[in-house]
Amino acid sequence: MNKKLGEDYPIGNKIAPILFGSLFLVTLFLVSLTFFAPKKFCSKVTLHLEVPDSIVWKALTDKNLYKKTRPELSKFVLYDSIKPRWVEYFTLSDSVVNETIRMTPKSQWSYCVKNLKYEQVNYFNYLIVPNNHETTVFITENSSYLNIWARVYFGIFNKNAAIKFEELKLKNNIQYIVNQHK
Repeated sequence: MNKKLGEDYPIGNKIAPILFGSLFLVTLFLVSLTFFAPKKFCSKVTLHLEVPDSIVWKALTDKNLYKKTRPELSKFVLYDSIKPRWVEYFTLSDSVVNETIRMTPKSQWSYCVKNLKYEQVNYFNYLIVPNNHETTVFITENSSYLNIWARVYFGIFNKNAAIKFEELKLKNNIQYIVNQHK
């Protein structure tokens, strides 16, 4: 009864090298992504909205709308309403700090979003251009991700996630305002 090591598990002897080889290749692929993920990037979106600029401005700057149009927030704290600065809490341990950088009433608003948990900073600039009863909005995002996996996700797989979320928030607030006036 001199059995060689592994004779009792012939299938395991064939699967183990394939499994470990696959695991090694997946790990190598994920690590290689970290070299290609940009630390900083810029995105731009242009929106043509069929509402006056006053509604767009209110949708952007009226932070009381956040409580009504952002059900995912568990808590919202406004620290300054003149030059808006606020914190959005998703859970007790997950929050983002928002701070206005520059505001020109009814034409331009720039602010910064800092997420300490995911080590990211997003700068957004809104330029509002009225045209009769329509408004064109130019949104620019400059983002920086210190967390390596956030850089991989937002820099490679989902580049426009942050600016698309800004667009969604604006459109949701506009829809809420329009529905209130009906």
